[in-house]
Amino acid sequence: MKRVFCSMFFLLSTALLSQEINCDYIIDSTQVYVDASGLNLQPGDTICLECGHRPFLQLKNFQGDSLDYITLINYGGQILIKNDTFYGFVLNNCKYFYLSGAGHPSYKYGIKVGGTGPGSSGLSLDNLSTNFEVDHVEVCNTGFAGIMSKTNPRCDLTTNRGFFTQYNTVFHDNYVHHTGGEGFYIGHSYYNGWPTTCNGEPDTLFPHDVVGLRVYDNIIDSTAYDAVQIDCAVEDCKVYNNMISYYGLADDAYGLYYGMTGIVVGGGSSGDYFNNVIADGKGSGFFVFGLGDVFVYNNLILRPGRNSGLTPGPPDHHHPYGIFCDDRTTIPGKSFNFINNHIISPRDIGIRIWSLLSEGNRLYNNFVLDPGVKDWNIPRAFIDVIAPSGTADTLSYNNHLDSTSFELIKNTYFVFADTGNYKSKPGSPLINAGIAVDSVNSIDFDFENVPRPQGEEYDVGCYEFPSLPQNFGILPLNPLKCAGEWVHFWVPAVYHLIYDFQWLKDDNILEGAHDSALIILDLSLADSGYYSVVLSNGFDADTSLPSFLSLHMPALVYAGSDTIICNSDLFVNLYAQLGNDSVCWWATTGDGWFDPENDPHTTYYPGEEDRQNGGAFLSLNAYSWAPCQEIVSDTLYLGIDPCPGAALHSCVPDALRVYPNPARQDQEINIEFNDPGGDGSVMLWSDPGNAVFLEHRYNRGKENSYLKINGLSRGVYFLLLNGTNLNMVTKLIVL
Repeated sequence: MKRVFCSMFFLLSTALLSQEINCDYIIDSTQVYVDASGLNLQPGDTICLECGHRPFLQLKNFQGDSLDYITLINYGGQILIKNDTFYGFVLNNCKYFYLSGAGHPSYKYGIKVGGTGPGSSGLSLDNLSTNFEVDHVEVCNTGFAGIMSKTNPRCDLTTNRGFFTQYNTVFHDNYVHHTGGEGFYIGHSYYNGWPTTCNGEPDTLFPHDVVGLRVYDNIIDSTAYDAVQIDCAVEDCKVYNNMISYYGLADDAYGLYYGMTGIVVGGGSSGDYFNNVIADGKGSGFFVFGLGDVFVYNNLILRPGRNSGLTPGPPDHHHPYGIFCDDRTTIPGKSFNFINNHIISPRDIGIRIWSLLSEGNRLYNNFVLDPGVKDWNIPRAFIDVIAPSGTADTLSYNNHLDSTSFELIKNTYFVFADTGNYKSKPGSPLINAGIAVDSVNSIDFDFENVPRPQGEEYDVGCYEFPSLPQNFGILPLNPLKCAGEWVHFWVPAVYHLIYDFQWLKDDNILEGAHDSALIILDLSLADSGYYSVVLSNGFDADTSLPSFLSLHMPALVYAGSDTIICNSDLFVNLYAQLGNDSVCWWATTGDGWFDPENDPHTTYYPGEEDRQNGGAFLSLNAYSWAPCQEIVSDTLYLGIDPCPGAALHSCVPDALRVYPNPARQDQEINIEFNDPGGDGSVMLWSDPGNAVFLEHRYNRGKENSYLKINGLSRGVYFLLLNGTNLNMVTKLIVL
C-alpha cells in the first residue's frame, strides 16, 4: 500500500496517519483529470485521492452499481483544490458513488475546494451524475455556487425530464461558505421549461426530475445568493438539521433577481424542510414555489432581511419575509403546510401565502414575533393570506403572534436569547399553547428531536418545553426479586435526553446514580427498600412515586454428613439443615422411604435394595418462595455395613449437632458433641479448609459437651469431630 505524507505534522507523527484505507486505486496529487473508463474498476472499489494541492480536479465515468457503490476518499491528509481562474472539483457522468472527506482523523473536512475562478462552482456533480453521497467536504471562495448538482437539459433530450432522473442524492456534514453564488444549487431552476435554441430554432426544454434528495447536517455561511436552492425535487425530498447564516450577502439588484433566501423550495419541488436554523440573511427565510405537499416545520428563522440595505419601496421593492409561498408551479388542490416554526423579527411579514391554486393550507402552532411591518397592518403583518387577486385557502390554528419589539420581551419567552438560546423558559406563553399535529405528516418531535408533546398539549414554535410529568412513577412497580438477581428501574413515558436524573433509596441520594435508568446487579438483602428518582428540567424538579424492592433469599440446604449404619439397624434419623423459609422434600436412589418426607428432620427406613447394594444416596431438595423458586439440592451417602455380631438397636446416636444452622452473622452458634469413651477434638475449618477458626480438645469422660461461638463472617464452614472411636464432619452455613 502506498503511504502518503502531506505535511511536516505527519512526518513527525506517523502514528496519527488516517485509519488504514484499502485502496484499490490511487489518484496521485499530480493528476487533475482522470477518466475511469479504462481503469477496470469494479463496484465496491475504493479510490484514494492523494492529499496535497491541485489547481482543479475532474473525475469522469466513475461508476459503481446499486448494490455496491464505489468510494472516493481523501488519503494521507487533506486535498486542497484552489485556483482563481478555472472550475474547482467536477464529477462528470459518475454514478453510484460516495465522495467523502472523512479519510483522515486530523481533518474534519478532508476535501477542500478553497477557491475557483469567476462564474465557476466549487464542487459540481453534473453530466448525468446520479445516485451519490457527499460528506465532509469544505467549499469556499467560489466564483459561483459552492456545490452544484444538476444536469442541464439538451436538445437531444438525453438529459431531460422523462429521459433522465437524478436519484438518491445525499449531502451531509459539509461546510460551504463565502460563495459567489448559492451555497447549494440542486436541480434546474426552470421546472416549467427552459427557453433555448435547438438547431437554430426557438425551443423549450424541460429539466430532469430529482427523486430521493437528502440535505442535512451541513453548515452554510456567507453566501452571495440563496443558501440552499432546491428545484425539480418532485418526490422524497428532505432538507433538515442545517445551520444557515449570513445568506444573500450580495444585497443588490442581482441578488434580488437571483435570490437571497435561506432555503428555496423551488419550482417542481415537494417534501419536508425541518429543524433548520436560518439566521441573519439579507432576504427571506423560506421561498416556496413548489408543486404542493410541502411541509415546513420546526425551523428557527431569525431576523430574515432585517439588516438588508435594500429599500422596501422604489427602486428595490425588497420584502424579506419569514416564509413566502406562491403558485409558480403549484398543482391545483395540493397544499402547503407551515407548522411549529419560530419566526423572530422578520423585516416584513411573518408568513405570506399568495397561492390560490392550493387548498387546505395549514398554518399551525407558528410563533411570529416582532414583524417589521407591524405598523402597516397588525393582523396581516404576522400571517397574510390575501393575494393581489384573491384569498388563499388556509386552516390557521394556535399561532402565537406578538408585535412587541424583541429587545423588550426577550425575557418573556426565551431562556437566554442573547446567546442564541431560544428555548422556552418556565411560564412562557408558548408552553402547552399548540394543537396536536402528529397526524400531519407524523410531526411528533421538535427542533431538537424531543418528542411532542412533553406537557399536556403541544407547544407553539420549534421548541418543546420539557415540562415535568405529573404524579409520575418508575417501573417496575414494587418488584419482587431473588438475592443474586438484578433489577432495572426506569422512568416510562419521558424523553430521557432533556432531563437530569438523581436516584434515591429510602429518600437518600445514591451517589453517581444520574442516568435515566438505575441497574443494580447481584442483589442482596441490603438492597431492599424504597426507590425513587428526582427529575429536573433545569428549572424545576419533582420526585417520582416510590417503588419498593422486596428481596427473598434462595433456598439453603444441607442434607448432613455421609454416615454408615449397620445392616441390623431398622432406620436412621437424619437432621438436615434448611434455610430461608424453604419448602423441601427428600429423595433416595434406593427403595427405602422417609417419614416424614417433607421435613429436614426425618427418619429413613432402608429397603431391601438399599441393603443389597450396601447403601443409597439420600437427597434433600428445596426451593424458596417466588421468585426464588430454583430447586437446590444437597446429597449424603448412607452406607449400610454388615457389622458382624452387632445387636439390633433403634438408631445411631447423633454425635455432632450445630444449631442454628444456617445462622446469621450476629447469632450465637451452639455446638453439641457426644463421643462415648474416647479422647479427641472438635475443629472448625473454613471452606476450602485453608484456615482453622477453632480447635477444642476433650478427654475421656466428657461424653456430652457443647461449645458456643460467635462473630463468624459470612461463608461456609466445616466442623470435624475427631475421636478415638468416631470421626464425623458437618457443614455450618453463616449468612
